[in-house]
Amino acid sequence: MSKKVFDQISEGLMEALAVARDEARPYKLHVPAEIDVRTIRAKTG
Repeated sequence: MSKKVFDQISEGLMEALAVARDEARPYKLHVPAEIDVRTIRAKTG
């Protein structure tokens, strides 16, 4: 792994920690739609 890639991953982890500690706002937040697990399990057996 190159230093540049490592630095990018490290920066992302630091941002995630800051957001988890409520010290920063997320740059982009993805909230998935609610899913009906019971229905999915019934369809897939």
